[in-house]
Amino acid sequence: MQIERLLTLPWTVELRRNHDGTFFARIVELPGCMTEGADEPEALRNLRGAQALWIENELARGASIPEPRASRQHSGKFTVRTSPLIHRLAAETARRLGVSLNEFASEALALTVGAHAGVPRGDGKARRRAQAKANSKG
Repeated sequence: MQIERLLTLPWTVELRRNHDGTFFARIVELPGCMTEGADEPEALRNLRGAQALWIENELARGASIPEPRASRQHSGKFTVRTSPLIHRLAAETARRLGVSLNEFASEALALTVGAHAGVPRGDGKARRRAQAKANSKG
């Protein structure tokens, strides 16, 4: 059946923790295909059911099902343009924390993206170095 085939495609799943500790999950390519669960496994199980119902309903009304996003490999390297003021402030903050500007920016991105998309945070090197530096002064 077409639904089973569609369920096996590599869909983009967004999973994030809600403020109350529950988890929100959605299929990015399927508008409105979302659910929640008490924990990550429950949210993902619920999402599988929601996805099957979403696809079934769309097919029943004769709608076309969008294709999953093409999986793209990312190198982990990109260029960011910012104002001279932000560049200076970031450099000063990195220096104060005892880390490179690259490490500081990477950690800041990881914290921000992880907070909004359920992505694991960076490895925390910048945070640990800053804590060690602060502890050695006190």
